[in-house]
Amino acid sequence: MTRCFNPGLTIRPIVTLVLLVLNLFVVAPGHSLAATYYIDQDHSQASDSNSGTEASPWLTISKAASTMVAGDTAIIKGSARAYNVGQSTNYEVPAVNPKNSGTAGNPITFRGQAQGANSVVIVTANTGFSGGNQNAAIGANSRSYITWDNITVRMLGVQMKGIAIFYSDHITVSNCTVEGQDITNEPVLPHNHDNHDGIRIEGSNAILVTDSVIKDVIVKPDWDNSTGIKMYAVTNVTIEQNLIFNNSAGIFDKDSGSSGTVIRRNLVHDNMWNLFTLQKPWQSPQVYENIFVNGNYVAYDTDAYSGSEQFYNNVIYFSQAHSDAAFVPRGGASPTTNLQFWNNIIYDGGRQIAHRCSPACVQINYHNYNGYYPKLDITVNEYGSNPKSYTTISAWRSAGWDLNGWMQDPKFVDPGKLDFHLLSDSPARGSGRNGEDIGAYPRADATVIGPRTLNTGPPAPPTGLVVR
Repeated sequence: MTRCFNPGLTIRPIVTLVLLVLNLFVVAPGHSLAATYYIDQDHSQASDSNSGTEASPWLTISKAASTMVAGDTAIIKGSARAYNVGQSTNYEVPAVNPKNSGTAGNPITFRGQAQGANSVVIVTANTGFSGGNQNAAIGANSRSYITWDNITVRMLGVQMKGIAIFYSDHITVSNCTVEGQDITNEPVLPHNHDNHDGIRIEGSNAILVTDSVIKDVIVKPDWDNSTGIKMYAVTNVTIEQNLIFNNSAGIFDKDSGSSGTVIRRNLVHDNMWNLFTLQKPWQSPQVYENIFVNGNYVAYDTDAYSGSEQFYNNVIYFSQAHSDAAFVPRGGASPTTNLQFWNNIIYDGGRQIAHRCSPACVQINYHNYNGYYPKLDITVNEYGSNPKSYTTISAWRSAGWDLNGWMQDPKFVDPGKLDFHLLSDSPARGSGRNGEDIGAYPRADATVIGPRTLNTGPPAPPTGLVVR
């Protein structure tokens, strides 16, 4: 019997199988074949000539930075020793600057992973480039879609920045800790103490700093130039859920051109100079649900903003004397308009608010539903031609402001433990705009102020803190 060749019975299954196999290698648009690499300097066989698998890890973070492409992740294992990443020759470029950028939906991610009792700690070499200056350890320069997660940067040397983000976009810093030091007595050339910053963001867009701790970044007497987080000419930066304490200054937006800044749900406390400073013209910031506690000078100092500045549902708390008012909006070189200030609590026995002319005066647009204690002390047009001071809530209301405000004990749960939730009989409950609670917890829900990864309640005060 002659058997005839039937293509329908033999070729179709083969073609179908080939198509199925090929389909395994087809990647949908916008996605990549992401790789995960491992860095473990404690591994006995670690080497940058390895494949970068968990069983055959790389030795250095720089190897990952020079290799990874969009969608890749590097897992940095905790070590008994700090990862020393060396240094660059330019203060704008971190020692570890990824060679490539990620893309939307496919960032390049560096993620620390504890190994036993060891977390991931990164330092740079304790010698600087010309002039004794020190570059940052990690960050991004001229890159996009980079994430640094769950890493501690220990600052060494003079004028070092822990994390530097320059001329980049869509960079995320999450669950990180930046540990500074007091460099006041470091032997350096004149002015080299400037810009000693925990995190520096400059000329960048769409930056997120979240759930992180920035502490101990100190130099005197250049108070506000040694800052937990400093920004220059940035757009769409969000600073949220961070713990920022024991620095010379807390948060400082220093240069003109910033816009779209959001500062929310941060605990900023016991910094020596200003807790939060905005200097030079900037556009439409939103500052809400933050807690600002103690310092030697001002809790919130803003200069020459434009657009609509919204400052609402914050707590400003001073349990100690300080040398200026707690909240100081300044007019700058041109008239400042559209300041909106509501649902805030200012607990301060000193001067509380100074709307200052420097030289132009601040023009208040909306000022209502705020609580003051244990007194009220507000000056409008300070340093101007017609300054006015108000020391009673009735006089302040008569001027047309805080018609729904009050002066009573807000009854916080435990300020000594940094717990600024409201007791059940607090006058701030339900007395805010739209029936919200006044203060940092407007919805009386489980909102956390400060890093969510540290705890589920209010942060405990750090041990061994020196308050100056």
